[in-house]
Order: sequence, then C-alpha cells, then structure tokens
Amino acid sequence: MAKSILIIENRENWRDTLGRLLNEKGYNVYFSARYGDALKRVLETGTWFASFDIDVCTVDLSLENTFEEHNYDGLGLLAVCQLRDIPSIVVSGHLTPSIVTQLQTEFGVKAIFDKGDFSGYQQVFLNTIERELTLQHKNSDKNDSHQTQDVDEILSTKRQSLLDGAMDSYQQELNHINGLQRERIKIRGRIDPDDDAQWYMQIKKLDERYNLFKEKIRNAKTQKEIEYLHRELAEGFLKW
Repeated sequence: MAKSILIIENRENWRDTLGRLLNEKGYNVYFSARYGDALKRVLETGTWFASFDIDVCTVDLSLENTFEEHNYDGLGLLAVCQLRDIPSIVVSGHLTPSIVTQLQTEFGVKAIFDKGDFSGYQQVFLNTIERELTLQHKNSDKNDSHQTQDVDEILSTKRQSLLDGAMDSYQQELNHINGLQRERIKIRGRIDPDDDAQWYMQIKKLDERYNLFKEKIRNAKTQKEIEYLHRELAEGFLKW
C-alpha cells in the first residue's frame, strides 16, 4: 500500500515542486496551506474518522493564517507531530541559526532543508522520506491494531459526539497556547528560551490530558459513564 505524505506549505509553487517529486515515487500526497487545516489532519491521524493517516509530514515554518504574513506556526505543528510520533521534515525559507538549533534539539525533526538551495538536495530529501518509511514498516502491524475498535461502539451517536467535542476542545486550547507564544515572540522580538520551554510543556501537558480523555472514552462501557464524560468535557477538562 502506498504511503501517505502530508505537505504543509503555504506557497503553491512549492506545493507543486514537492508534490511532483513525491508523486513520481508513487506516494499518496496531500496538501495543507493553512495552520488550522494542517492541525486537523495531524490530530485525526490514527483515529477511526481520519480520511487518511499521515506517514510523514513536510512542514514549512511560516503558514497562511489570519494573524500575520510571516509567522512560525509550523513550530506548533512540529510539536504536535512529535507528540503523535509522526516523522517530520522541515522545508522552509525562514531558517535562522537559532531556529535550526531549536528544530534539532526540541522537535526531533528528521531533516531540515533550506528552500534557497533545495534544488541541490532533492535526492537527499527523497532518501530521507524513504528512510523514515522503512523504519516505520516494522511497526505497521502495531499501527494497524490502533485502528481496530468495536464497530457498534464506534457507531454510537453519543460516543461520536464525545470524540468530536474532545478534538474541538483540544484544537481550541492548542490555538490559544500557540497564540500566546506568538504574542510573546512579537513583544520580545525573539524566541526566549524560558518562554519556549514553558510553551512546549503546555502543549505536552495538553496532549497528555487529551490522550487521557480519549482513553476514558474507549473504556466507557455504559450510558452513564458516557454522560459523565460529556459533563466533564463541558466543564473544561481540557482547558489550560
């Protein structure tokens, strides 16, 4: 089965360039230009309602949004990819020495490519994709098992509503945390290490709460338990 690559890139010409390279290798290629759409796709990976599961992400650091033309929204996506164990590769024209160091030490990216000299590293880019997919192959049975759930349980209207609500709440809180970080960077004019560490821990703890809540949903066996989880979500269980 062909593997799926998500290209997170705001510029059409770069989506075309990366898409062409990957399509020629037989991969299923998907695109996201905006932060919100990319976040939704990353969060859905591994769930029963995902339209496709992401095997590898390529991420541009500056994405389309409603806040500012030049931003580092890609960092927030890389943090979520890391917590979701989705291999990520950065292809960006917004690299600085401090950002490169941060990508290497904090986000576990598999490779970093500068758009300015990408034409000379296309084969390295493809080799990196192939390497990551090969490493994933031995875990394919384990990944497939995550998709196995009780069909009757999945089709329950209340359970589906609860899963959707949990995802919406998670996305809202993650957007809030990333927005605060963008404001701190704008005020300081730089990335402060202490602010950055706090931001990363907030995302990590939010992800832990989100995964805990999903586990509660999976373990809920009665109508009463599901109703209790609905109340817990409504009372702000995932709010920071």
